[in-house]
Amino acid sequence: MTSPHRLSKSQSTELIKKLETYGYQSLQETIVIVNLSLLQVRSVIIIEFNFKPQGLCIWVDSWPNFTTVVLTATLGEKHNKMQYCYVFSLDEEKLKELLETPELIQTNVIFTAFPVKFGHILEEFADKRSQHLSYRKAVYQMLALNKEKSKPRKIPEDVTVSTLTPDLAKLVHANYELADPKNQENEIKCLQFLITSYPTVCLFSPEGKVIAYAIGQMYGGLGMLYVKPEFRNRGYGKIVTYLLSEKYSHIGYPPFASVASENVISNKIHHDLGFEPTGCFVRCYTLTCK
Repeated sequence: MTSPHRLSKSQSTELIKKLETYGYQSLQETIVIVNLSLLQVRSVIIIEFNFKPQGLCIWVDSWPNFTTVVLTATLGEKHNKMQYCYVFSLDEEKLKELLETPELIQTNVIFTAFPVKFGHILEEFADKRSQHLSYRKAVYQMLALNKEKSKPRKIPEDVTVSTLTPDLAKLVHANYELADPKNQENEIKCLQFLITSYPTVCLFSPEGKVIAYAIGQMYGGLGMLYVKPEFRNRGYGKIVTYLLSEKYSHIGYPPFASVASENVISNKIHHDLGFEPTGCFVRCYTLTCK
């Protein structure tokens, strides 16, 4: 099949194996930026097969040989529907063509952890559709875990390790630096979805107070690391990040995270845990009607 093709579940399983092969080739050729984009897409597929499905659609430019993969998932109901999109591509022209496949990209789309190097493609795409493309100013570098440098973290005996529950979504939202007060209700619903759908780790004090937490993201990475101020500088951030990365490793994909270059504390935490810069920079783009 040489035209855009939506994969079946069996083909998607085969795609995971093919992407793994691509990954090894990319590492051998030191094409790190391609490799991390690939790992992101592969991680999204694997996590959907292991956790709560969200109607993931997997498109390729051709099959069984391909250069480009686009994943889409739609969340919300009626007027609040939002589509999330992830890409891996070795060919910019094929990516352009695949994005223009009828019914693939909807009206309101968030291109999550989208490689900055492909940003101009989205700008052209938005112009063709007479839509508005916006993006967060922050640019994040993807960090990948080097397992050889990863060391277990000792958990204090008086600390309880558990997971986040949906009722803690309001607390997470209150601590979220990018929260929009005008969109609080929808953002809390989104956090509840993340908490119930993906891996999380939460540490509790002997009194039952939240110490620190981290939440798996839809793009397959670790995210939303937070340590309450009164518990900082005690190593809890590293413990949470280590435990969540271990959860990821156990279900078959390499842990990675996207961290803003100016976030000194988060970068140090990940560096001390064995995460290394990849040279792949991403940001979040949103496509909406004008």
